[in-house]
Amino acid sequence: MALTRKPVLTDSVKATEAVKANRFIDLSGEYPDAAGDYGYGVTVSDAAKDGFVAVDVLGTAIVQSTAAAIAVGDKVAIAAPGEKNVDGGKVLKQAGNAATVGRAKTAVPAAGSLLEIFLIPN
Repeated sequence: MALTRKPVLTDSVKATEAVKANRFIDLSGEYPDAAGDYGYGVTVSDAAKDGFVAVDVLGTAIVQSTAAAIAVGDKVAIAAPGEKNVDGGKVLKQAGNAATVGRAKTAVPAAGSLLEIFLIPN
């Protein structure tokens, strides 16, 4: 199945740090700071610091994962910044009290892969 984003609402956010496409950012224009944080939406393209970036907020989006253990229908959350999430904004299977930011529409074939998710506003 081909990955296709189907946004219902796309907004513009001023990036307060350099950001990459297919990653969650928050309203302040940066990657969320910790695992399970809330995310405003998923970046559509790369953006330099102080540049504006389109962010899919509602509908479906394509986002990068940190792990391969995401199946169709799984809830996803924002992963902690670190070795597998160097820049930030990637997702993994939701666990514990982490904020659910989406539900997987496609499975993840390998760690670091892209998947399509239904966005869940939070």
